[in-house]
Amino acid sequence: SYDINKAQQYLRDGYALAQKLNDRYYIAHYYMQRGKLLFDLASYDTAVVFFDSSIVLYNNLINETADKNKRQVYILDKTDCLIGKGLLSAKLYNYHESTKYYQEGIELVQQIPGKEKNTALATLFIDISSNYFELEQFEQSLYYDKKLLPYLDSNNNMDMYVIGNLYIADDYSSLLRFDSSFMYLEKVRDIVKRLDKRYLDIRFYYILGSIQRKRKEWRDALVSFQKANEAAEKMKDDFQV
Repeated sequence: SYDINKAQQYLRDGYALAQKLNDRYYIAHYYMQRGKLLFDLASYDTAVVFFDSSIVLYNNLINETADKNKRQVYILDKTDCLIGKGLLSAKLYNYHESTKYYQEGIELVQQIPGKEKNTALATLFIDISSNYFELEQFEQSLYYDKKLLPYLDSNNNMDMYVIGNLYIADDYSSLLRFDSSFMYLEKVRDIVKRLDKRYLDIRFYYILGSIQRKRKEWRDALVSFQKANEAAEKMKDDFQV
C-alpha cells in the first residue's frame, strides 16, 4: 500500500509459485491483484486485460467445483474483479458501463446465502450510488445508498457501517435536506470518535463541514474542515489535504 516496487516484487514471486504449483485459483488471484495495482498506477488499458483474464479463470473454477465453500470464494473474487472494472470505467467517465459491471456483480453475489455476501453487496450499492453522485443525480444516488442499509452490520463490519451512513448523509446534504443529513451523521458520530481512524475522520468531518458551509455556518465549517485536514495530514494523504 505504500511501496509500489515492493508490491510488484511480491506479486511476481507469488505468481511464480502459483505457476510452479499449476494452481488456477492462485493464478486467477494474481491476475486480479495485478489488475488492482495497475489501476492504482493509472495503467487502465493493461489493468482491464488482467481483470478479464482473472474473470475467465474464475468462471471456469465456479462452473467446475462442487464444493460450496470454494464456489463462494470464487464468486466473491470474481465480484472483486467486476468492481475493479467498474471503478476503472468510472475513472474514464463511462458511468453507464461502470454501473453495468456493478449490476452484474450484484446478480452474481446474490447467489451466496447468508451474511457472507453483505460486505460485497454494500460495496456494490455504494459504487453505483457514487456514479449517480458524480452525475449529480442525487435522488438516484440516495436510492442506491439506502439499498445498502439492510446489509450494514455494525457487529460484523463497523467501518462499512460508518461509511454507508456517511454516504447517505452526503446525499441528503446534496439535496439540501439537512435535517435528514444530520440524522445519519449523528448515528455514527460517537462511533467515529471511538474508532479514531483517520480515514473515517476525514470523511466524517469533510461531510459535516460541507453541510455547515451550505448552511452558511462558516465558523463551524472551518473547524470541521480543519479536523478533516489534520487527519489527512497525519495519513500523509496529499490528495485529501
